[in-house]
Amino acid sequence: MSGARRRWAAIAPLVLGALAGCSERTPPAPAASTAVPASAAAAEAPGVIARFLDGAEIQAETDAQRRELRRALADLLVRPAAELRGARYAGGERSLVELLNAHLLPATPQRLEPESFFADLAHAPAQAAVRAKLAEIDKGLAGH
Repeated sequence: MSGARRRWAAIAPLVLGALAGCSERTPPAPAASTAVPASAAAAEAPGVIARFLDGAEIQAETDAQRRELRRALADLLVRPAAELRGARYAGGERSLVELLNAHLLPATPQRLEPESFFADLAHAPAQAAVRAKLAEIDKGLAGH
């Protein structure tokens, strides 16, 4: 074996090992996040109740139905969620969520689901949307 070949044989494992280490890609450093923290996004975005109520058309044929809808919405502002879960409306036939689904037609197709509804109840956008819908109902009742 020539001298050059012997030197190559001696250093080849070192060179190849170094090259193998260089060929492995180092994962890139994580980019700085520009995403809004979940808590901030939740505070800014309208919740389930606000999306449902904003622009929802009232589907009540009688003043009695409007008053029952008004009572249910007013309860949202003063009663705790634990009480509201068991509350019955329309002569004991419907839960709060069932009553709202029956008498309000949202601007975009959707249905309220109890789990997300009661979780959203205390948020400011929900409270504002309830107050706005109450004002709309009151205006309708006064006009009759």
